[in-house]
Amino acid sequence: MNGFSKIWRTVELGTHQSVKSLVAELRRRGFDIQDLVDEIPDQIPLAPRPVRVCLVRKSPRDLGFKDGEDPSREQILARGIGFGLALCSPEISLRLRGEYADQEEGGFLKAAMAPLKVSKGGKDHDVAFSIGNQEGRQYASLIGGHATWSGYDLDDDWIFVLPPWRTVRLGSCATAEEYIAMIERMGCQITNGARGILSKMYLSEVERDVQLFKASARDFGMTVSAPRRGIFARAAELGYYPCPAEVGPVGRVEWQGQPDGQEWFVASEPLDGWGFNLSHQYGNRMLAAYIGMPEFEWNPDVVWIWCRIPPNDQQL
Repeated sequence: MNGFSKIWRTVELGTHQSVKSLVAELRRRGFDIQDLVDEIPDQIPLAPRPVRVCLVRKSPRDLGFKDGEDPSREQILARGIGFGLALCSPEISLRLRGEYADQEEGGFLKAAMAPLKVSKGGKDHDVAFSIGNQEGRQYASLIGGHATWSGYDLDDDWIFVLPPWRTVRLGSCATAEEYIAMIERMGCQITNGARGILSKMYLSEVERDVQLFKASARDFGMTVSAPRRGIFARAAELGYYPCPAEVGPVGRVEWQGQPDGQEWFVASEPLDGWGFNLSHQYGNRMLAAYIGMPEFEWNPDVVWIWCRIPPNDQQL
């Protein structure tokens, strides 16, 4: 990974039909957003349906800028994109203001976003969002968003989006037999161990999308082999959690482009001591099983597939 990122928090988008209704809710809850009410264009697009996105905090220093450098806004955003991050939509900033009611006193965060155009005094201005908490006043405000502006503190945090590696839909099959038939139609092999897990795993009763992330223990800062329980505990500290086991068969169906020679392990709670792994070896794509005992040690370079939702919230 290029510049591995800890998931800071998530926000839910697509909960309002218009920016005005979202702003009105923030005002009712006591947030200071007067300049947004006066100046924000109501044509800002909103997510068409509810979805949660993962956010990370990155300072220019985190992105590799050093003392003596004076990066412009455009350079900071470009560096974040180079780290595999994405820019915030305006809706993210507004939703974050509502969900981040515990922002620390004196806190100030800039949204890494493409600038908005607002008209003031007969002129158009490039602006972006920021949120802060000063003397108990929790606010969202507009700041200058021109691409060439500089003079930013290298230690001030900016909010970026961490895009998922993949999004899969669970619940498309009602039985393990349906998954087996689908996988075999794709020309993939299923080991006996994987068939055993398929016969025992919980299947989602409704179709739902799950966002996934791919990371190794080394990405988490672990440099030597470690037991599974230690890797999973470290992952949770960084905002990465076990997946529903159903990700295994769904992934085998969808990830036909897995490079030859690679093997990915689904980070899920083991079923009878086993979990799914997906491999592509010598042209053969396979759904297999791995030993999932908590004390079993793993090389730090083994690649795991993670979810961003804690298991208690996944309806496993």
